[in-house]
Amino acid sequence: MVNHAKKPTGDVRWLLQLAGRKKANVMLACILSSLSAVLSFAPYICVYFILKELLKSVTDINQISFAAVSIYAWAALAAVVAGLLLSFASSVLSHKAAYKILFELRMKFAEHIAKLPMGFHTNNSTGKLRKLMDENVEKIEMFVAHQLPDAVSSLASPIVMLVVLFLFDWRMGIACLLPILLGFFTQASSLSNPKSREFMDSFQNLQDKMNSSAVEYVRGIYVVKAFNQTVFSFRKFHDTILAYKECAIRYTHSVKNSYCAFLVLLNSVFLFLLPAGILIGRHTTDYQAFAISFLFYLVFSMGIAGPVSKLMYVFVQSFMVISSVKRIRGVFDTPILKTIPKGEKPQGNGISFEHVSFSYNKNDENGTLHDVSFTAEPGKVTALVGPSGSGKSTIAQLIPRFWDIDGGRITIGGVNIRDMALDDLMNEVSFVFQDVFLFKKSILDNIKIGNENASMEDAIAAAKAAMCHEFIERMPEGYHSVLGSKGTYLSGGERQRIVIARAILKNAPIVILDEATAFADPENEQKIQLALEKLMKGKTVIVIAHRLSTIKNADKIVVVDDGQIIEQGTHNELIQYGAKYKHMWDVYSRALNWKLA
Repeated sequence: MVNHAKKPTGDVRWLLQLAGRKKANVMLACILSSLSAVLSFAPYICVYFILKELLKSVTDINQISFAAVSIYAWAALAAVVAGLLLSFASSVLSHKAAYKILFELRMKFAEHIAKLPMGFHTNNSTGKLRKLMDENVEKIEMFVAHQLPDAVSSLASPIVMLVVLFLFDWRMGIACLLPILLGFFTQASSLSNPKSREFMDSFQNLQDKMNSSAVEYVRGIYVVKAFNQTVFSFRKFHDTILAYKECAIRYTHSVKNSYCAFLVLLNSVFLFLLPAGILIGRHTTDYQAFAISFLFYLVFSMGIAGPVSKLMYVFVQSFMVISSVKRIRGVFDTPILKTIPKGEKPQGNGISFEHVSFSYNKNDENGTLHDVSFTAEPGKVTALVGPSGSGKSTIAQLIPRFWDIDGGRITIGGVNIRDMALDDLMNEVSFVFQDVFLFKKSILDNIKIGNENASMEDAIAAAKAAMCHEFIERMPEGYHSVLGSKGTYLSGGERQRIVIARAILKNAPIVILDEATAFADPENEQKIQLALEKLMKGKTVIVIAHRLSTIKNADKIVVVDDGQIIEQGTHNELIQYGAKYKHMWDVYSRALNWKLA
């Protein structure tokens, strides 16, 4: 992981640190690009000497040294070829370094966000992170592969250009330089003002919002189609697109005058050169030398626009790159959960919450959980029940440290989870979430996410335990069927059972089931519970359920309400107690007997 102990002063310097071993390639690419830029001016020097050779013998063509002319012509050709070869070599080196940096940056980015607390992911949308990992990282690749060598060569080009301008006639050099300076400062002042910098930030923010809205829109497309809605009725998506358009148009209008002035000045160097040439010609005594210089500067003025335009392009693109780097760097600078490489090993699988308090928003005085204390004994099933939003899932997600608690402590086998290595902690826990997520891989690969080293036989055994072997066998390619292709689609209940098989294959000593049977029909629900009962021996099991029938036989039922533990006990004990749980059971029982009139 990138070391942030000493934060670099500049974003570009931070980016170059990522280059690591490829930094030499990047530096060599910049040097070769600069040499190529220098050689691009050599043909103009050759043109000057060719003109000089031709004009000095204009009265007698036979006096022209065509051998000298040929030497200059071949020198110009050699300079062009050498410049192209150097540019090609620079491009190869920079692209090789860029792709390596691109790969490493994406891998480090993915590794880093996986170690960030869940609070980071709840505050940052999927679309925003996708854009950072895709588009913003791609801009960095473009910067290293193209813009960084171009930037160095663009800085070298004006220096060489200034030398050439003042090499033969400083007066004509000033005439050529004047429109360039006027155009450059006109455009630079427009781009460097605070409004332009604000635009870059707002432009990136609107892109993030548009990406987030687009992802949300695509995910909810079935709702849009079911209610015969259009994109315009999807208000958030529609509004972000309009805001993005208005921002871009507003900025375009703000810079159009300066940009037009820049283009006009840059492409009208000869208009400044002509009156300067007339004035100089009136007072010259050596018309031959004047004619040579004047013709040279007329030719050279046509080649000035390229290097200056390239410099301005690099200048503009640097704003975009720096903005992207800042955003990516902001993610890397977000502190990960504090872990220790070698922590304590738990002595058992029991879970204990001791006066735990927690809040998603640290500025929220009310908090989410208040003084939560209970134990989940090994080899037994502990069920968390309560109204929606009471904090059941939050309690379960604190066990693997998706968030760090604000007060109290959570222990596994008598060891504080903060004193355990993160890998050891994650190896202790298996999950079956309420929100099912399957990768677009084969069914076998999705099951083996629980244990990548498991054999085919182990995966099939887990699938059988989760009651999904039969429908997998009916798939076009069985366990090797890729989800989402060739008609391989699963129902909600089938997807849930694949996830259960994944958790069974992991065979962790702690199992957390968050509405694991939510999509199962009554027959399969019973089969899954029978399979899970065999696998729960010697394990600590946390079950979160709204369907109270699924946890009726749990060894302990913990009732959560408004972030607090209000009751604990077995089903019969809580029914006899006659408080919150009994009320929930009575309502649930009446709901089971409800029939459509």
